[in-house]
Amino acid sequence: AESNEAQPQNNVHVIWGDYGERFLRNISNYIHNKLYSDCTLLIGREKFPIKCHRLILAASSKWFETVLKCQPYSKATIYLPAVTRNEILPLLELIYTGEMETHTGKDMWSVMNGLKFLGVKAFLPPAPGDPGCPEDVRLSVYQRNAPHSGFPPDPRPLPRFRPRPRNHRL
Repeated sequence: AESNEAQPQNNVHVIWGDYGERFLRNISNYIHNKLYSDCTLLIGREKFPIKCHRLILAASSKWFETVLKCQPYSKATIYLPAVTRNEILPLLELIYTGEMETHTGKDMWSVMNGLKFLGVKAFLPPAPGDPGCPEDVRLSVYQRNAPHSGFPPDPRPLPRFRPRPRNHRL
C-alpha cells in the first residue's frame, strides 16, 4: 500500500571551500589569456587593440558597466582615443588581478585619474552600512596639480580604498 504522505527529502549541501580564492586566481589569468574575450578596447589615435572580457570590465568599473550596457552585442568595441597604453595597462592589471604597479609622477597621476574616471569599484565609497576598515586610506589627488592625461579632469579627491599588503598574492 502506497502512502499519500509526503516523504521527507534529504538534501545535501556542498561547499567548495576555496571557491572565492580559486575563482579570483582563475579570473586573473585571463589578463594574458584572451580566450573567451568578447570586447576590444581601441587605445589612442593609433587604435591599438586590447582584447578584454565584458564581464570582468563591467564587474570592476561603473564606466565600463554603463558603456557595455549600451552595446549588447557579443563583440563590443570601445574607442578611447585620448588614452595611452601606458595609462590603460596598469588599470586593466588592477581590474583583472586586484593589483597594479605604476611609477610616481606623471604616470601615477594618469592612472589615478583613470581610476576615478572609470569608476573602478574598489575605489568607490563604501556601500551604506559597510563600516569600512580602520586602515582605510584617503588619497587627496587633485587634477589641477597634475600633468595632463587622456582621462577627463576631476577636481574631487579620490575616494577611500583599502590598501593590500605588498606581498599579498591571489
